[in-house]
Amino acid sequence: MIFKTFIIFLCISPFVFAQNTEVKIFKKEAQESFEYLNKFRNDPKLYGKEIGLELSEVRSSKALIWDETLAAQAEKKAIDMASNNYFSHIDKRGYGMNYYVNKAGFTLPDYWLTDKTGNQVESLGANSLGPDKFIQQLIIDKGVDDKGHRIHLLSMNEFYSKNSHVGIGIAYNPNSYYKYYFCILLAPKNGKNLMD
Repeated sequence: MIFKTFIIFLCISPFVFAQNTEVKIFKKEAQESFEYLNKFRNDPKLYGKEIGLELSEVRSSKALIWDETLAAQAEKKAIDMASNNYFSHIDKRGYGMNYYVNKAGFTLPDYWLTDKTGNQVESLGANSLGPDKFIQQLIIDKGVDDKGHRIHLLSMNEFYSKNSHVGIGIAYNPNSYYKYYFCILLAPKNGKNLMD
């Protein structure tokens, strides 16, 4: 009886473990999100109206440049959240994205690196609806009182207006709570000497 139970466990358990770690990446949708964000940044009034927001006071901002280093880090973060079933700016190891972006070779200002949980570069989204509405979700920023994601993505203040490069990652795990996880990283290129 013990032998039969062991055989059944060996036959079933690889399938169960494979299910829990099955993560799909959406590279095409990440590129489409990038293109949509740049259109939105160029004409926030028009695109805001399309999603029910009054953004006539928001100035247009320069187009962001796709950056492979940022994209790789954003994708890793989306995969990590989907694989480990969490949603947070701080990962399960206690680090924020400033740490990982800098470690990957993207130069950030020194004062952004004084706290291992630091995050001046990341906006996150999660939902169970699909990968194509994350930019809208973050710009609407429902439930976020300070509208921090909107300010970040549309460079609505002096601090974020210095951002020039972007990377996006989208991951899906059918066995996770939110299913779809979105990470977008915006940062200034050569930010080493950037001041407040």
